[in-house]
Amino acid sequence: MSLRDNKNMDGRLRADVAERKDAFVLKNFFRRKRALHDFAEDAFLSFVRITRFHNASEDKCVRELIVDGKYTLSYNESVDWKKRFKERLIPIASAGGASRCSVLALIGRESEKPHSLLLMKRTMEVDSHRGQICFPGGYREEGDESLSYTALRETFEEIGVAKENVEVVGALQPVLTRGSVSILPFIGFIDFPIEFTLSRSEVERLFFLPLGELVKNPLRNIEVMTESGVKFKGPTLIWEGETVWGATARMLVELREHLVASQFSEDD
Repeated sequence: MSLRDNKNMDGRLRADVAERKDAFVLKNFFRRKRALHDFAEDAFLSFVRITRFHNASEDKCVRELIVDGKYTLSYNESVDWKKRFKERLIPIASAGGASRCSVLALIGRESEKPHSLLLMKRTMEVDSHRGQICFPGGYREEGDESLSYTALRETFEEIGVAKENVEVVGALQPVLTRGSVSILPFIGFIDFPIEFTLSRSEVERLFFLPLGELVKNPLRNIEVMTESGVKFKGPTLIWEGETVWGATARMLVELREHLVASQFSEDD
């Protein structure tokens, strides 16, 4: 029996709120469950009113919902977060637009270790973006059949990962750099461990950002000093002593939104 048919429903709703989660997930999460369990609109509105969703901070969301003792819904329920994640990305065939560059954000997991995102630090020998943290990638060249091909080619050239080892699952929105260059970020899944062969003139080192840490730690607007001595303020993440800022940080902001909305869990 649905809540709409339950004339004795008193609208009691209880929410256990967990810190370090994003509040915007709540709306889509509850609406999805309402459709699944035939929740009534008035129950949803009561829920929103009682939990003060519209005033919630971005670091909170509902962990568990109990409606009149009938339904128990867990944020960390057993779901295929990868499937949900892929569905949120731009399809490869639709990605591109006016972008001249592309990068590849690789996500992988080794045995019982957490899912992690691969990042690289550029050397001081390259022509631009010296010493910055980024994803492997570069400009589209003549002969590249697509921007996804460009990202895979550059990834092999810079860190030695062959395209056969990568499942490209979609793309994020293009990101514009301070120099007005449009970069298209692709997302790929890969199995770790894998042998990396670095282009020593381009790549100083690789490091891994656990997805769980990215989900728990929203990027903050912090002022940083660029390699040319110019102060810049924007989304920033500090990890393993490295500062991620600029175009790469803006990519991480969208990536994080998709992970949160996909109910990322290491249990899956």
